[in-house]
Amino acid sequence: MNRLRTLFLVAVVFVVLAVGQSDQASASDRKAVAEIWNQIAVLVQKKDRAGLEKVYAENFVHLHAKGKIDDRKARLDSLLAGGPNIDVGGEVAFGFRKFGETIIAAGTIKTTSDDGKPITYAVTKIYAKQNGRFVYVGSHASPVVAE
Repeated sequence: MNRLRTLFLVAVVFVVLAVGQSDQASASDRKAVAEIWNQIAVLVQKKDRAGLEKVYAENFVHLHAKGKIDDRKARLDSLLAGGPNIDVGGEVAFGFRKFGETIIAAGTIKTTSDDGKPITYAVTKIYAKQNGRFVYVGSHASPVVAE
């Protein structure tokens, strides 16, 4: 798991360094990402693990605010268990940046916490083109705390 954490953090640093060289994602790129979000919600509702495995890259990682890292299997287990999850539901407000064949979606998601209370997360989602289509390769979420 330390290797996955290191790779994810290296990817985040790369993205930060590349910001000055990025382009806005096109309307078709934003649509492709939105379709992934919709597809995930439908597949979760159907409890379709095989379908989700096609959307989530084999090397998918999610970094939690407290440092816990989920690989694809752990993420899909969580989704299919039906608990609160930033990958389904909630009100989203995102901006998109494109770096070659990678799209970074960053923004907020309003959803409910484990105890059913409303909560807002600051979220980064990463999508990369593989075999001609975008797949979900990584994410990070941290609760937004009112100051």
